[in-house]
Amino acid sequence: MLEPESTLYRFNHWQNLHVHPANQPISSQQSSDLFGQITEDQISDFFRRQSKRRIPDEYWAYDSTSISSYFQGLKQIRYGHNKEHDPLAQLNLLLAYGEQSGLPFYYRKLSGSISDVKTVMNFLDDLETLGIDKTKLVMDRGFYSKANVDALLGQHLKFLIGIRTGIKLVRTNLLDHMEELHQFQNYDDNSGMYDTTVMTAWSYEQVRRYKQDTLQEKRHVYLHLYFNNDRHAEDVRVLDKRLGELTASYKRASTLRLMPRITLSFFEVKTTPKRGHQVTPKDDAIKQAKQFCGYWALLTNEKMTVAQALHIYRSKNIIEKGFGNIKDRLKGRCLLVSSEKSLNGKIFVQFIGLILVAGLNQVMHNKQLYRQYSLQQLLDRLDEVEQFTAPDRAPKVGEIQADQAAIYDSFDIINPVSL
Repeated sequence: MLEPESTLYRFNHWQNLHVHPANQPISSQQSSDLFGQITEDQISDFFRRQSKRRIPDEYWAYDSTSISSYFQGLKQIRYGHNKEHDPLAQLNLLLAYGEQSGLPFYYRKLSGSISDVKTVMNFLDDLETLGIDKTKLVMDRGFYSKANVDALLGQHLKFLIGIRTGIKLVRTNLLDHMEELHQFQNYDDNSGMYDTTVMTAWSYEQVRRYKQDTLQEKRHVYLHLYFNNDRHAEDVRVLDKRLGELTASYKRASTLRLMPRITLSFFEVKTTPKRGHQVTPKDDAIKQAKQFCGYWALLTNEKMTVAQALHIYRSKNIIEKGFGNIKDRLKGRCLLVSSEKSLNGKIFVQFIGLILVAGLNQVMHNKQLYRQYSLQQLLDRLDEVEQFTAPDRAPKVGEIQADQAAIYDSFDIINPVSL
């Protein structure tokens, strides 16, 4: 965390210039041994203790990222959809962040070939195993599926999740409330969007193994609907560009089997020996697609205003910053370990580092320290504090300037000179 540009092998150089709790050199091999000594039971125990410190009733932002690896011998390293388009094999890292606290509370590593939508069930099982209850989750639409929503409702957990406008539930309610949505009283000047909330019925299903049947009932949920003029124009532009590319691809393709399935929704294609592929746009289908451009929706089972839902959903951007800190500041973009034990321990240590970075970030925001420093500048400013030693004398801390003392005060840390 203190040396973001230096990988672990540079620790020897750093420890020669700094005082640290071990008070003795730590070799690269000893660091690897430390990673290997961290057990799954210890990590689980940490999660249980950490969960007791979370803010009650806060939402957890839940998302995943892919981490590349040069070593394919590890059991969870697989080729899959790499979110950064890296050609290497990968594992997927799931992360849960407190929406109000700004702190990460949980992570889980998964096989690199598992998609986001398949992770929610296992995540809920993990929470139950760890004794974590009454969790509220905010997730993007990559995690949406009917099975996931049924599971969240079945465990009586609160959730807020992005949902595609192509889903029947959304389209039906949009068509019923589209005119109302565009009324001036539903325009929010703060967000620059039109918005409204619709209470609707969810067709809940639960397979009851003990009764060997399926429970089916209606559950009340809330759809928050949004429309943005700028987004509408951009969506239409992107759709037109995509349709143009598909038209050109049709004319070049030697066989229709090489074309994406989605194109059949927008084009009528006829093939003749002389003229080849004749592509005719389906005007009604294209018109319908453009009708829903600029709209988006959030689904929740907790009653809240449409503005509150937007604020909570946007706050999940904090998790993207967390992924950035893991990959860049904490050197987790590409794994350089060759054993399962070292992998588990290193990711855990990086997670601890992420908590510290997130905690620093929260204090800097709350105390408005970003007006004076970046995070690295603040750490560098404290790194200038020196300690002097002499034979048969206790260590002595050098002079501390006023701005350095103010930083210690901001973090409620005792000024080392006073010690």
